[in-house]
Amino acid sequence: MPHLRILALKFFPLQGKGLARPADDDSAIRSSRETERPPLWPPGYTGPFPWPELERLVVSCPNVDDEVYDHLPPTLRSLSLRYWKHLWWFVRGRPASYEPPDLRAYHTATLTLGILRRCAIPDLDQLTIEYVADEGEDQLLAFLGQAFPRLSTLSVLQYAQIPYTHFSLLPRLNGELPARRIASGLANLVNLRRLKIYFDFYRYLTVFAFNSTAGRALCRQIISACFGYDPHDYQLDGVTRALDGLDILAITPTGSGKTGFLTMYLVVMQAVMEQPLLLPSPPPRHFQHRAAMVVVCPTIALQVDMDALTTARPRNLWDDVPDSDVLLVAPEQLDKKGFERLVNNSAYKMRVVALGVDEAHLLNTWGKTFRPEFEKIGPTRMRFNQPVVIALTATLRAGPPLRAVYDSLGLYEGPRFHLIRRSNARHDLRIIIRLMKSTVNATAFPELEWVLSARRNILIFCRTLKTCHDIMSYLDFQLKCHAATGDELAPHVEVRSHNGLNWPSYNDTTLDHLRSGSDNMFSVVLATDTLSVGIDVARIHHVVVFERGLPVDMGTLIQQAGRARDGREMKSCLVIYLPRNALNVCQATLPGVSVP
Repeated sequence: MPHLRILALKFFPLQGKGLARPADDDSAIRSSRETERPPLWPPGYTGPFPWPELERLVVSCPNVDDEVYDHLPPTLRSLSLRYWKHLWWFVRGRPASYEPPDLRAYHTATLTLGILRRCAIPDLDQLTIEYVADEGEDQLLAFLGQAFPRLSTLSVLQYAQIPYTHFSLLPRLNGELPARRIASGLANLVNLRRLKIYFDFYRYLTVFAFNSTAGRALCRQIISACFGYDPHDYQLDGVTRALDGLDILAITPTGSGKTGFLTMYLVVMQAVMEQPLLLPSPPPRHFQHRAAMVVVCPTIALQVDMDALTTARPRNLWDDVPDSDVLLVAPEQLDKKGFERLVNNSAYKMRVVALGVDEAHLLNTWGKTFRPEFEKIGPTRMRFNQPVVIALTATLRAGPPLRAVYDSLGLYEGPRFHLIRRSNARHDLRIIIRLMKSTVNATAFPELEWVLSARRNILIFCRTLKTCHDIMSYLDFQLKCHAATGDELAPHVEVRSHNGLNWPSYNDTTLDHLRSGSDNMFSVVLATDTLSVGIDVARIHHVVVFERGLPVDMGTLIQQAGRARDGREMKSCLVIYLPRNALNVCQATLPGVSVP
């Protein structure tokens, strides 16, 4: 057939020996020479090309070593190196009876380039190639313009190196193809009139994983540049997963940097949105420009601060929120009209990417009876566009307490949730247990007189306001007695209280004295459990628990102990006073155990 003009060889790939089917092997696709068809050019043949007038050639499953490509005639105008059956048919949803090809039989871009380098046909007008992408793809695209400058029609079908069974799992497109790079590679094809491209979106448009080696390195770089210090590994563990869209519950000790989960998350997202080229792919869909965060702080101390700001400023603070990045609110403010206006502000609503919940354990201990407004925190998430939840606490036991927080915030164990639990043991804090000398109804507390001479800032927790008042009265009387005798201790110690019955200005002054105390002036403060969370005072040296009863639970004790900061520097102590019948209670609870 010396006058043959069109030759189409549509072969099926050969199933190579020992090759696993894709359903059995999800490893990266490898080009396999075992699936190639035998070469068209007989090995050792030295004669002329048998079809000197050939104009169109179609070869599926081409053999890389086939010498036929070295002898193609100059009359050839159309060349197709496309596989059969075509993979894209399967992607578009062919019937189940259709058996898709083994993608491992497809040549890579590098091998396809090797075939085309052997084709000396500069007058080629039409070209079709199909390959699996690898590092040689850019070189292949650039070569087309150099070797075939007269191309008017080009068809390119490219696939990523993943099993075909994964195509149903491709993420929704959230970016654009790298059009500039593709156009640059094909720029020399000045005669191109028709371009048909099927590009596998998976490789270009997959979402960047922050919880990866590259992601953690990028986050560490951004955080270090912003704050001037490296984050802890467990902070990165939570921040990277939150950036990937997971809800986070972090149970870490007081003073371990829980606030960093919130600030670092927001800083990284804002940096990425300001410089998208920091990522190798478009930012995830949940990233927003000028990202904002709502943080619910269920503490009395926050309410006092917010009330002070509102009083100091004549304008409505809610009016400033839409232009802010972080909104701190107490649970009681979630049903305020100002917050309602924020929820109805579509622009601000889109900016909110995270709902932070500080002191999350209080959802279990306070939310049921003491402050029912806590139950509104979880539904607040639904009022925005499903932001991630970053819940923080220092104490939350496994079991019913943990489950109660899950239920309140709508958290579910699974692939979209991550729990961080670190020991909250305070190895820098000396724990001292003493028995009370006073009776339950006593008004004299000689066992506490040491706090007046300790020359330290001391926070004493009491279970009731009456106990706070009784102890404060006794210590204040003792202090006056010292002053009457000319004791030099008296001018350097003050006894104050912090509770809901005091004037807010008095409570503010008490906290100010703790924060700004000097080496010559010390404060002894009586308070209830409401001050065990939500304050950050670095100058509290010792914590005393004097509740005239056994501790309710270990979580409360740990929260109270957390008010003593930096115990190594200040040799801080946690002093727990137990009632005089504590030994009898222990013996009754643990029969057979001797108590000294």
